[in-house]
Amino acid sequence: EAPHGYSFNPDNVIIGPGCTSLLDTLAWNLADAGEGIIVPAPYYPAFDNDFCVRAELKIIPAEQEQADGSFALTEAALEAAAESAKAQGITARILVITNPNNPLATNYSHAELLTAYRFATKHGLHLISDEIYARSVHAESGEPF
Repeated sequence: EAPHGYSFNPDNVIIGPGCTSLLDTLAWNLADAGEGIIVPAPYYPAFDNDFCVRAELKIIPAEQEQADGSFALTEAALEAAAESAKAQGITARILVITNPNNPLATNYSHAELLTAYRFATKHGLHLISDEIYARSVHAESGEPF
């Protein structure tokens, strides 16, 4: 049993030699060349390599910056990205989130995660959740990012 009472089926776990190869493999298998992947921005710069080199996907940024300079993953930002993809003639197939966010080093709230899930469900997108830093903590407080 996993932490916090969650359980998982070990048959559904895939282990690979690193996130780059796993993300590349997911992109290669979940979408076709020229299709889109919606990525909350700012995003980890290596995603350009991970999703675009072999799989030839088009990254569609979902801008998270708010008017006050803070960052939040909102339905409006995701919908704007979907509309941008459509306007460019790109079919979005995937939504990827990185939690904690890289490069912002912030955790998405429960509400933001539900927003991502509901958006992906509404639009029939695969949802990739990159959680490589999920167990990272600040040494001083012991709190997750």
